[in-house]
This record gives sequence, structure tokens and C-alpha cells, in this order.
Amino acid sequence: MSRLGFESWGTDISELGGQVARGSNLKFVVGDFNQTDFPENYFDVIYSSHALEHMQDPVSVFSKIKKLLKPGGIGYVMVPNGSSLSARLFGRYWFFLGVPVHFINFNSKSIKLLLGRLNFEVLRIRMPGDFQGLLGSFQAFLNRNTGRTSHDGFVWNSRLLRSIVLPLCYLGSIFNFGSHLQVQFKKPLS
Repeated sequence: MSRLGFESWGTDISELGGQVARGSNLKFVVGDFNQTDFPENYFDVIYSSHALEHMQDPVSVFSKIKKLLKPGGIGYVMVPNGSSLSARLFGRYWFFLGVPVHFINFNSKSIKLLLGRLNFEVLRIRMPGDFQGLLGSFQAFLNRNTGRTSHDGFVWNSRLLRSIVLPLCYLGSIFNFGSHLQVQFKKPLS
């Protein structure tokens, strides 16, 4: 967004995130999002991709987002979909289960309840899919007794399987059972 001329801010808990941001026009803070001193009622848009599931207290995160957004500001959050087809099929071998680094697995109902509790208006929820949920879960299942990770093996690393599975995953997006939740919400005007 900064390359398009928008004032852009960012944060990441890791120093690596800060290294990636250096040299850009991005105002970047390394540290805990809840501890940042970003200006309140300032931002038109706040975007988070695959970070919320790593945080132990999502209520405090969304409360912070609410403080930072201008009235009428828009939030976009993307997290793994705990009700996805791949989650239901593979259970404890689901690629995005991510224990112990994923503290919370959201589904559309739980994230709507959380946003409603904080008086956000949910504008849209999509459930797009990609090859990771299906192939990563299948590889994790195959590796279950080997000590290998879901990134180790033919299924995960096969470009042919990715090209075969990707169209199926896009169908998951159309019918709302994909492996991700994309949530768009709005801060009330008052």
C-alpha cells in the first residue's frame, strides 16, 4: 500500500518482520501488537493475515483494532478455518491445527460472535481454499508415525498434485468450505 502512496503502518512480533519492512515507506514496529502505541481512531483500514490464531487473547486484539480504527473504519482478518472440509476430514492431522503455535481455531460462527461482542458489524465472510489445507493435511497424515513434518514428503512437494488439487480448492471457495476465513468488518460510526 505504501508503494501506491498510502500512509502505511505495520507490526510484527519478530525481528525478521522488521528486517523485511526496512527500506520501505512503511512505519514499522517490532513487538507485541497489543503493546504498540499507534494513534487511536486513526486508521481507515487494518489488515491481519494469519496472525490472530497465534495470539492467546483475541478479545484484546480485536479491542485494540477497535481503538485504532476510525469510526466507520474497516478491518480485514484472515485466519485458518476450523470448520473447513480439510479440518473435518483430517481432524488432528489438519495442516492448520498448528499446535502449539496456533492457540485458537476459528470458524465463521465463533468469529462472528467475537466481533458482535465488540459491536463490530460483520460485512462479509469468505472461505477460500488453497492446496495447503488439503495436501498439507494429507502429508501430515502420511507422516503421522515417522516424526516428519507436514512439509516433508512427496504429497506436499509435488507440483503436479498442487496443480490437480488447486481447482478443487477453488470449488471449496465457491461453496464456502475452504481452508481459510476472510472476514471483513466495520467499526460503528459512534
